Amino acid sequence: LGGYHLPREPGSQVEYSNVGMGLLGHALELRAGMSYEDLLRRRILEPLGMTNTGVTLSAEQNSRRATGHNPRLLPVPTWTGGVIAPAGGVSSTAADMLKFAAAVLDPKSPLKAAFARMTSVKVPLQERDEYQVLGWGMFKYRGNDLLGHSGGTFGFETRLVVDTTRKRAVIVWANGKAAGPVSDLVGLALERPRLSSSF
Repeated sequence: LGGYHLPREPGSQVEYSNVGMGLLGHALELRAGMSYEDLLRRRILEPLGMTNTGVTLSAEQNSRRATGHNPRLLPVPTWTGGVIAPAGGVSSTAADMLKFAAAVLDPKSPLKAAFARMTSVKVPLQERDEYQVLGWGMFKYRGNDLLGHSGGTFGFETRLVVDTTRKRAVIVWANGKAAGPVSDLVGLALERPRLSSSF
């Protein structure tokens, strides 16, 4: 990074960067005086009761982990992220991710101030009614306000969308290359008259 030259002025353009998220996680570690995983657990996972989420999983949690697949449907090794773990090295369950989504919508959430800060920085994107906020995309879908983030590591694709207008959320995971974009599956789920969960 010391030898990198910025191609434009800071703040003049939005561009997502996994390396940038890893660097942010490292900066947070240094500021807090603890590992990223401990910070994540203390500030987010424990307050929200997300007991099946973390960078390092127990043997029992690992036994339940899905196997990712490459485009030829061959199994791939688990990716842990290493120094860029903050960009995608966290493993979770659908139930835990829906707890996180519920906290985004809950006006009494212990993370209410953090969620407000997250959406206070809003940079317009080229697409109409789409914005980059801290760590999320903010956009409209059929008149509803949504927050979303997509991700993927070797063998997995995912998208979490929180509909802040209708107070609902959808998480979609595929442990391989999905037939279509996972965002299409999220859109279909959001249009269902009634969302339900078995968790």
